[in-house]
Amino acid sequence: MDNVVVFFLNLIFWELVIIGIPVAVGAVVGWQWWKRLPAEEKEGHIFDRRPRSRNAGAAISLLLFIAFAIKVYVDGNWNVAISTYTVNYVVDSMITILGWMAVIFAIPATIAVLLWTRCELNKKP
Repeated sequence: MDNVVVFFLNLIFWELVIIGIPVAVGAVVGWQWWKRLPAEEKEGHIFDRRPRSRNAGAAISLLLFIAFAIKVYVDGNWNVAISTYTVNYVVDSMITILGWMAVIFAIPATIAVLLWTRCELNKKP
């Protein structure tokens, strides 16, 4: 159990160092730049367009990769070469990961939909 705790602490630390700090600095720099733009230039930027669906989906791939890395670590295959993984292991891992993702995201979504439905039904017309 100690190894799992140390792994997650290292994961959080390095994610903050490699991703969090640069994103925060970039957000501050971008916000300062936006505040200093004249109103005429701000009108030229269009942010209300919806992104195209072909550009979506990168978050799911990243989430699947992180979940697969965690599953490999928990299974004890962390220091094993990737070329030694069988197709059965990878497919079983992905099915397990998809099942856990469905549980993790479907339960809160179901609760939210039930609460929203209850609130909508309790509204007086």
